[in-house]
Amino acid sequence: MTPTQHLWALLCTLGAAIYVGLAVNWWAGVLAYFAALLLGGVIGWLLVAIVPLRFLAASGYLKGLVVAAIIVATGYYVG
Repeated sequence: MTPTQHLWALLCTLGAAIYVGLAVNWWAGVLAYFAALLLGGVIGWLLVAIVPLRFLAASGYLKGLVVAAIIVATGYYVG
């Protein structure tokens, strides 16, 4: 992965968890972090199995946004 891809993955995984942790509670942020890792792994595995190879790079960037949006929306709903 390129440095830009690493930064993007870190921002979408850790950034959403930090935001939920600050907005709701610190323990919600910890749960959001582990949920983001789990959800990102499952979605990533499904994307590799389903998406054609030529669209795999774009789907990797979109996966981070989808995971972050789910984590933040769930944090607002639960919190």
